[in-house]
Amino acid sequence: MSKRKKMILIILGTAAGIGVLGFIFFWLLPTIFQKWISEEAIETFLSGTSGVRGLLMLALLQAIQVLSVFIPGAAVQIAGGLVFGTLKSFIVCHLSFVGTNVAVFALARRHRERAAASGSAKRRLRTQKVLDWINSSDPSFMSMLAYMMPGIPNGFVPYAVVRTNVTLPRFLLATWLGSFIQIAIMCAVGSRIMSGDFAVSFFLVLGSLGLIFLLYMTRNRLIVYMQHRAKAGEKGEGKTPLEK
Repeated sequence: MSKRKKMILIILGTAAGIGVLGFIFFWLLPTIFQKWISEEAIETFLSGTSGVRGLLMLALLQAIQVLSVFIPGAAVQIAGGLVFGTLKSFIVCHLSFVGTNVAVFALARRHRERAAASGSAKRRLRTQKVLDWINSSDPSFMSMLAYMMPGIPNGFVPYAVVRTNVTLPRFLLATWLGSFIQIAIMCAVGSRIMSGDFAVSFFLVLGSLGLIFLLYMTRNRLIVYMQHRAKAGEKGEGKTPLEK
């Protein structure tokens, strides 16, 4: 495929994606909230789920999302934002997400051969695809980026990264950085939807996708910069966090 055709496809895909997001946030969600969800129903729901028990349930749902592989994390985080607001839902979801992923990584590394052979053939194939993508460049950076990419099921990431040379501390940092912005934005979207700020939610999601696109397109330059800093660190000038 020529560069011109590839660029045209990227432009068309981007335009289509923005169009879908606009449809969701400027028509679908406002219609649902205005026609089918009453304020009384929302207040009743919130009063029954907004306590400590609800926060523990949110943490459990986030952990289940990681372990299940296929449940989209955005759904859990948006729901958390709806019920608890941005800050509380972000803290709970992020800690649960990072903790569960690190636990899965640690257990899978301890039983690496068993983890590689476990699961269905389809699951092993998906894990291999994620592994190939992570190994396409610096594994630490790519594993961080994998948690941000909407097309990669994040539940496969620890099983894939365990088959690289990424250490547990570096995986912890990559998971923390890769999920920080995404979870914060999804929780903020839930909170904004609750307030009826659908336009703000649209631009939050659009901004997060723009950030992902920018990181992906500049990944090689960023990795070269990190490697340069790492070499400088070996001479006593300090290391970048992902290279420690």
